[in-house]
Amino acid sequence: MNFKEVKQAFRQASGRYGLIGEDGTDNGGAKFVQWGQDMLDLLLPRVWDKAVESASIVAGQYLVHFPNTRSVDRVWIFDADSIRSELSKQTESFLLGEYTNLSDTSVRGIPIYWAPSVRRTVSINDPGTTMTRTILIAPPADQGYNVEIEKHAKSDAFAEDEDESFWSVNYPNTLVHAACYQLELFYRNTEGAKDWKAAIMEIINGLDNDEVRNTLSESMGMNG
Repeated sequence: MNFKEVKQAFRQASGRYGLIGEDGTDNGGAKFVQWGQDMLDLLLPRVWDKAVESASIVAGQYLVHFPNTRSVDRVWIFDADSIRSELSKQTESFLLGEYTNLSDTSVRGIPIYWAPSVRRTVSINDPGTTMTRTILIAPPADQGYNVEIEKHAKSDAFAEDEDESFWSVNYPNTLVHAACYQLELFYRNTEGAKDWKAAIMEIINGLDNDEVRNTLSESMGMNG
């Protein structure tokens, strides 16, 4: 399903016809679909949302932003000969203690450390600010490089009716259930929310069990 179809299914499942128009027009109900997807991302077993993302950095850069990221596990950098090296993970306080002035042009080189961070970013198309998962790298780059991260991703936010996500394509019913759950919580109907939560957790637990079976199969294959 795409976003429009999910909204229409949510309209039918919730019975709150005033929140979503028959043609999928948002009259205040779309936020529950988005909140539901955000919740599912948090409930999703972590192995299911693993992803690799690349980015280019320029000379002097020491912050790299990765939107739609829950957490970063590992970071690599490619040198001028395209040889990939893994950066050593440190705490942000350690790096800021070692490199007290990251803007100092005399302190440059191929980055060897990284630290997880969260920073505010401003979009050209949006006057507001958002908190974005960021990595701090040091020393600041002495030239342009490509970096690659292994991360746990969040689903892209819905914007257009044609937008799709992992949940809307693979588990649209669960996404609708999650939207209804958020709706009931919003209106403080805890009993109604419990029924939706039970349906959601059936799928989440199934995904977790799938991963356990995959891990056991891989282990048996390696030992066979």
